[in-house]
Amino acid sequence: MRYRLRWSVLLVLLLVSCSYLIMTSSSLMDDNSTNDHWSAVMQQRLDHFSRACPLVRRDHGRRFLRGLVVVEQQSHAGGDNSDSQNGSVAYCHIPKVASTWFLAALARVRGVSDPEALPDGELHRIMLSGTSSSTPTNSTRFLFVRHPLKRLLSAFADKFVRRRDKRYLAPLLRYLKRKRADPVRATGEGKLNIGFPDFVDFVLEELTKDRVSFGTFHWMPYYRLCDMCDTR
Repeated sequence: MRYRLRWSVLLVLLLVSCSYLIMTSSSLMDDNSTNDHWSAVMQQRLDHFSRACPLVRRDHGRRFLRGLVVVEQQSHAGGDNSDSQNGSVAYCHIPKVASTWFLAALARVRGVSDPEALPDGELHRIMLSGTSSSTPTNSTRFLFVRHPLKRLLSAFADKFVRRRDKRYLAPLLRYLKRKRADPVRATGEGKLNIGFPDFVDFVLEELTKDRVSFGTFHWMPYYRLCDMCDTR
C-alpha cells in the first residue's frame, strides 16, 4: 500500500512537471513569435521613415518644436545632475491623441498635485516649455500618434461641434466668408451649420499657405510639431 502511494505521488508529480514544461515551451514560442512580429513592425516603421523623411524635409513650412516635456529620473548614486540625466525621458506633445491626460500624468511626476484643477491652458503653459535644443542628448524620446484622419475628425468634433469655442470658430468663419457669398447658414436652433468638408478646406489652406490660427496645433502635421526625422 505504501509503495502504491509513493508511485501515485511520483506519477502526479511527473504529470505536473510535463504539463509545466509544455506550457513553458509554448509560452516561450509565443514570446518569440511576438518579438519577431514587433521586430518586423519596427523595421517597417524605420523603412517608412527612410522614404518619408526626404519628402518632409522639402516642406519649408514653419515648425513649432516647442512641445517637449523632459522628466528626469533622480540619481540614487549621488547628487550629480549629469547622472540624473541618464534616466531622463523627453515626451513630444501632440494634441488630439489623449495628450492632455498624459500631460497631467507627467505633471504629477513633476510635483503638480492637482493638474486637472488648473485653469484652462495653464497645464500646457507650465509643462510645454522645452525645445529640442534643451533636451538632454542621452534622453529617451517618445510621442504618441493617432491615425491622421481620426485625429482631424476628433479636432473638428471637439472644437467646432461640441465646444464651439469662438477662438476656434472665428478663423474658420473668416475663411468661409472669403470663399463664399453665403458662407454659413444657421440651423433651426440658431447654431452655425459648419460641415466637416468646410473644416478640411480650411485646414488645407492653412497648410499650403503656412498660416497659423488659434487651434492650428490640433491639426498640424506631426513632423511640424516634433522633429522625428532628425531625432534618434
